[in-house]
Amino acid sequence: MSIYSKYPLGYYVYAYIRNKDSNIAPAGTPYYIGKGKGSRAWNEHQITVPSDKNCIVIMEQNLTDTGALALERRYILWYGRVDIGTGILRNLTDGGDGSSGAKPTIDTIKRRSIAN
Repeated sequence: MSIYSKYPLGYYVYAYIRNKDSNIAPAGTPYYIGKGKGSRAWNEHQITVPSDKNCIVIMEQNLTDTGALALERRYILWYGRVDIGTGILRNLTDGGDGSSGAKPTIDTIKRRSIAN
């Protein structure tokens, strides 16, 4: 159950929280940080949405698009990314719209090479 009557106001930054300890980090820590508007935090996208909706935390709300992008990047930098060995988040980019900071897979590199 959400504490919001519908969804948070304006753009927002949200976190998906681990509900149990993992080999990466303890329960209660975030595993994903995102930026959204409307129902984004509760809808399926590239990362698994927690089945326990209490594990979705709105960190900041009522933001402009630019403000939400900046805060998303700051939180991702703060917690760090698993894929590049800097922290505990499963984010695959540095945040802030687009694929900046994404680490391509070997298959992606091969496909791009063939395409070029």
